Amino acid sequence: MTPKQYTKLLTDISTLKQTAATQSSQQLIQTYWQIGKRIGQEQLSQNANYHNSIIRNLSQDLSMDQSNLSRCAIFFNLYKTPPKNKILGWSHYRQLITIKDKSLRDQLEQKAAREEWSKNQLISAIKQTTKTKNPKQKTILTRPTEPTYLYKAKVIKVIDGDTLNLYIDLGFN
Repeated sequence: MTPKQYTKLLTDISTLKQTAATQSSQQLIQTYWQIGKRIGQEQLSQNANYHNSIIRNLSQDLSMDQSNLSRCAIFFNLYKTPPKNKILGWSHYRQLITIKDKSLRDQLEQKAAREEWSKNQLISAIKQTTKTKNPKQKTILTRPTEPTYLYKAKVIKVIDGDTLNLYIDLGFN
């Protein structure tokens, strides 16, 4: 991504972010979808996986949470048009985008709107549904000790609590 392209992306999202600050819940959903669309238009994941570094830079330059920008991009990828639902808010969609199965996501979205669930009720339903669909999900895996699964690694940068940049020696020099 060229500096000119980045500046354009930054300006576009900054404008959308400023409008989001004064909007209702439904307008906020529309704006976050548009932010995700704008990020998606850059095809960052197709360009040598620049997605994370661009999102990190945007986060710093916009003073906007990095995870929220990532959620906007995921939201746009999952919802090809902005949701027209007038009951659910952004906190609901933040939970719904964690569901990979489209039919299950649609089913829970409709039920949450119909029964006017709170965010916590939706979270509870998601947990219950995933336990039912995946009863072995809580299987604890043992750490492999065989040499084929152990690699020497050097930490290059700690990004946050669960994200690291590593140099991993796979034995190929």
